[in-house]
Parts: sequence; C-alpha cells; structure tokens
Amino acid sequence: GSDGLTQNISFPAPLVLHIRNDVFGEQVTFGTLSIDGTRNTIGTLEAGECVSMPVQNIKGVFATCALDSSVCCAIEMTH
Repeated sequence: GSDGLTQNISFPAPLVLHIRNDVFGEQVTFGTLSIDGTRNTIGTLEAGECVSMPVQNIKGVFATCALDSSVCCAIEMTH
C-alpha cells in the first residue's frame, strides 16, 4: 500500500519492526524500500527465525521468497 507515497516517512523516534518467518516456511529475503524505489536488502530469515530492527526514513518494507512462506510483522513504537 505504499505506491502512492511521495516521500519517506520519518518518526519522532524509530519504530521497531518485528518480522517472523513461519516455522514451516522457506528462506525469506527482507529489507526496506526507499521513496526512489530502491530496495535496501537487510538479510534473510530461515524457517522459524525472527528479527527486530529499528526503521526510520523509509517508504515501506518488503519480504520475498521463491515459492511460498507466511511472514508475520508487527510494529512497535519506541519512547
């Protein structure tokens, strides 16, 4: 849903993005998306793995895989 954004989003403090790959899933590549369309790959998650990372000045995030995997995401505001 970020196609219509015309500038990166900035927050008073970075949000924490929690990403979890399904325990029965396949390897997932994830990262952030800049306003100019650049994909900034951060890394990969194997089945059942999770990661938390701060996000700031981005248009969106992405996760891709070769076949099919369920990826859960949650955003936490920091103080």
